[in-house]
Amino acid sequence: MGNRAEDRLSLQKVCHACRPYAAGISLVLVLFSLLSCQSVSTRAGGSAISQPSAIFLYPIQGLSINPFTPFSWKPAKTATGYYLQVGTTQGGDDVFAVGELPAKVTSWPVDNLLPGTYWARLFTHTASGWSNVDISFLAGATPPPSNRASFYSTIEQITGSVRLSADASTNTPAPGSPLAAEIAIWGRSNAFCTDYAYTVVQLLQAKHIYARSVTLTMFGGTSLGHTVAEYYDPFLQKWSVADATFGLVYFDDSTQLGQSAIELSGYVFAESWTQIRAKFVTSNGSLYATNYYLDPITLYLNVVVPGKTAAESVVHDPKQFLVPVTIGTTNPQGYYIFAFSRASDAMEIENPPGFFTSVPTLITVNPLDPNPLDSSVWSNTFGLNDGWSVASGPADVQAYTFRRVMF
Repeated sequence: MGNRAEDRLSLQKVCHACRPYAAGISLVLVLFSLLSCQSVSTRAGGSAISQPSAIFLYPIQGLSINPFTPFSWKPAKTATGYYLQVGTTQGGDDVFAVGELPAKVTSWPVDNLLPGTYWARLFTHTASGWSNVDISFLAGATPPPSNRASFYSTIEQITGSVRLSADASTNTPAPGSPLAAEIAIWGRSNAFCTDYAYTVVQLLQAKHIYARSVTLTMFGGTSLGHTVAEYYDPFLQKWSVADATFGLVYFDDSTQLGQSAIELSGYVFAESWTQIRAKFVTSNGSLYATNYYLDPITLYLNVVVPGKTAAESVVHDPKQFLVPVTIGTTNPQGYYIFAFSRASDAMEIENPPGFFTSVPTLITVNPLDPNPLDSSVWSNTFGLNDGWSVASGPADVQAYTFRRVMF
């Protein structure tokens, strides 16, 4: 297998492991030569370029940049898409990554750029394959906010407004809203958790508040996971979660202390529910969380590690929050997920008409993500109607429902 970050390009994982968070960033500024130029190579290595490649317009090689200014590039005429990543080493993606961006996109806001030295890599996809350019740059420091109460109020206001800009049941954004602009890039009419997170990040960055997106996973697949925003609290010098998908931040008003995804993951694994400080920031309160098909807090069980896939980031067994179910000749309505003993297995389910009207009457169920970068023996989640049954499949398949613990 080749370079992991480059192999990941073929997966087009917009929803999950494409935008990892950074565990730590050096604050030491190192001066680079202003005479160096952009390094251009093909995806296969450092050989001479064999297909067109976009060129960075911003940042400029070796210069100090405003961390809140979007990156931009001169497009390649035959490009079909782009993939942008930033790391603390050349070719790294431990700070930021996004893709595959449509060919019409020639600018993108990059988050998570605390003061320090970084490398950016821009991949260009054409009919001939992938090529890339590299540059190094410095992220300069920005003045911290002066009013702590106003800072926290801004976080909550932006998180709440993004959630309220979309319909609670369909997740269709209001026309003209920042969330609507985000999903338009991807050609969709409904928002995913990634869209909520990216929109919050961009709005916070516009206020000169450092922010980043963080990916969560229960079992290592790209379906049963979640993406949230984290903002950097300069008063406490720590990251804390703002989750617009469910209309809340994790923040304790009495101690003025927020909670990061890593902290929440530890509390979830230990089942220390009283330590979790969920603060709802919309007029709908806990509606979004309690109406979700599983308990949203359990999605924090595993946090995707920078530079690793979701599967490689699983350290806690997802069965902690799953309830095993014995499959009978007919089975009750509910949400189910299935575990197979082999990634090559599959089964068919007969699903009679009922509450879940959009679910077909014959469903083929198989494990998600057969690609070795993100392999799993788990299926997707299915809403099945009363009386569903297994038409064919391996005898050792195991069905589960979801355990609710907090919401």
